[in-house]
Amino acid sequence: QFDKRLDIDLSCENTMALQNTKLLKAYADMHPRVRELGIAVKLWAKAAQVCGASRRHLSSYTFTLMTIYFLQVSEDVQMPYLPTSCFEPGGEGEDDPRV
Repeated sequence: QFDKRLDIDLSCENTMALQNTKLLKAYADMHPRVRELGIAVKLWAKAAQVCGASRRHLSSYTFTLMTIYFLQVSEDVQMPYLPTSCFEPGGEGEDDPRV
């Protein structure tokens, strides 16, 4: 849990989850507000009871991706797009020149 209010996901032997985590970390490393806004959206979604794939709602990962998309299309922010292929097995991750 984060701050006793936000659950985290734990995955074992799931390389796709690791790829997703690396992608989110790369975005969060761009600016501290990315992480802060992502956490705020997750907390809102949990409080509004609209989060939880097990309950046929959007997953917290989906809410995080929507937050990043908002930051990408916002004229005030215009966060860059990071190619997901950089974070696939064998990809260069944050060392990729496109990141």
